Amino acid sequence: MPLDFQPGLLSYDAKNDHSEKVSADGLTAAQVQVLRALSLSWENGFRNNVFQNYREFYNAVNKNDSFVNVAPVDLVSTDFTDNIANQVVANRTKYNVNNNSHTVKDSGMPTEATYSSIINNATQNLQKSLTSEFNGKTVYTDVNENLTTMQAGTPTLLNYAINLYNSMQGMYYGELVNPTHIGGHAVNLLRAGVRTVGIGFQKLTDEMTAKNGSGVSDRKNPSYAVTFDHVGFNIDHDANLTKEVQNRNVWGTSTVDAQLNAIKTAQYHVNKVPGTKTVTPTATDVQKATASEQQKLADVKAQAQQSLDALASAHQANLNKLEQQYNDAKAQVKANYDAAVTKAASVRDAALKATGAVDLQAYKAQLDSAYQNLVKADQVAAQKLATDRDAKIANIKKTENAKLDAKINELVPSIDPQIKQLQDQHQAVIAHGDAVLAELKAENKAAYNKLAEQFNVQLAAIQQREDAKRANEVRLANNTVVLPSAVEAANDGNVDTVAFPTATNRLQAETTGRIQPVSAPSIVKTATQTPIAVAPVVTTGNHSAENTVKSNESSAPVVTQTAAVAAATNSGTQTPVASTADNKATKADNNEKSVVKADTVAKKQASAKKSESSQKVNQSSMSIVALAATALLGTLGITYSSKKRHN
Repeated sequence: MPLDFQPGLLSYDAKNDHSEKVSADGLTAAQVQVLRALSLSWENGFRNNVFQNYREFYNAVNKNDSFVNVAPVDLVSTDFTDNIANQVVANRTKYNVNNNSHTVKDSGMPTEATYSSIINNATQNLQKSLTSEFNGKTVYTDVNENLTTMQAGTPTLLNYAINLYNSMQGMYYGELVNPTHIGGHAVNLLRAGVRTVGIGFQKLTDEMTAKNGSGVSDRKNPSYAVTFDHVGFNIDHDANLTKEVQNRNVWGTSTVDAQLNAIKTAQYHVNKVPGTKTVTPTATDVQKATASEQQKLADVKAQAQQSLDALASAHQANLNKLEQQYNDAKAQVKANYDAAVTKAASVRDAALKATGAVDLQAYKAQLDSAYQNLVKADQVAAQKLATDRDAKIANIKKTENAKLDAKINELVPSIDPQIKQLQDQHQAVIAHGDAVLAELKAENKAAYNKLAEQFNVQLAAIQQREDAKRANEVRLANNTVVLPSAVEAANDGNVDTVAFPTATNRLQAETTGRIQPVSAPSIVKTATQTPIAVAPVVTTGNHSAENTVKSNESSAPVVTQTAAVAAATNSGTQTPVASTADNKATKADNNEKSVVKADTVAKKQASAKKSESSQKVNQSSMSIVALAATALLGTLGITYSSKKRHN
């Protein structure tokens, strides 16, 4: 059986139940003590669990009793409370009170038989003592009663215990609806002022169990009404004073320690298994445990601060008391002084009247001397009083500071281990987070390297394809020259090799002072085609048409131009011009003649078309064409002079 009391029900396995049998006559006295020990442990488990994990419910119950965020003291079951429980059971049996009715007057019993009367009679001496001790303060009596039913389908002690455990689960955890709506049983148990509990087991009669609403499902075995009578005092709603009284040895001797120790020993032998079990807490477990320990630390600090505040308050009260005594003594000295002066004046006046004529100067001197002596005596007395006062104050300060230091030394070491434990847990969480982060970084780095490798392979393939496409292209300003590939030239057997003329001497071409044109090229065709005469080349600065030369039979370079180059015919139509290099080289003078002849023809055609076009042929346009041809010929290994001739 568990000794703590977490939310949840227990299941009963009759096949594995080897516990003590319960006779048809009911529980024995020893079995009752075992159930009392278990019930006490479960009630304390509920109080502590609610305080640690459901604090809002605990604070809601104790908000007016100064126990908000102050941990409760564990309940005890003693010979004192056993007597109360036994009297309650006897009175319930005597007045035939069933398991659905509390031990109160409304259940059909006289006032002196109720649980509150029984408790008041048992605690009246203690209550009188506390009332006398805390004179001027209010001593509140904190008593209440909870009631539930216990039954068993199998007459064993274990079955009764499990049934009682599950019944208490519903009675306590089942009533924690929300902090503003808590059931009466839970409120009774969560009150921090109670210190003891008397647990009674009333055997129900057959008439009680057969009655509708009894809740007893199996009547072949004895059933019980279980009463929990809680007793305690609250001293003037002061948590420190109340807990001090709760910790006094005035509540009797425990009667369940032997049973609890026997249960713990039995559980130890059952649960002790050779080997090592490694438990890895989750982040939630660590966070919950850390929050719980932090709350415990905060509670310890709060209690320590309350104790320190109480000591400081008492210390200040003593100082104020001494200060008042000093002021009172000072006032008394002044009063004595004033009385002495008055008396001296009276004596003086009486002496003057008695002697008649006297030497006033001598008498005045005598009085002055007496006055000075009195003043000196008063000063000595005042100094002595001040010295005594300072000594008392110093002594009290020393004593109170020693008490304060002792209390601090007592409280602080109890906090240090908890702080160390929290720091260790915090470091463990950080280490775990660092390990997880490193693992994630390694996985991300591997995935990134894999993607980068795939990207580089694909990029290289794309670049290779683009390079292959542009291998035969040459950029000339805004023009693109597409050269035939070696494969195309090798595979075309119908095309003759084209040879461009070259200058015999590069220096000679450069010293001529003008462009050395090549001989008029002709288009090389296959045997089934007739060569086409080359039209004169005329460039216009404003022509918008784009002409492209295509030939399926020739592998000559294809020139794509953005500025159209066209020849105008007599019919007014435009004819595309394509040129190929002659396969025989011509001489330089023939080239010169060809250029002159081409210029002449171009000029005549331009004059003939002057009425149709307002554009003039610019001789510099020929230079642009020559430059393009120079670049093309240079690509094929042919060079000539690039100097321009200015007319």
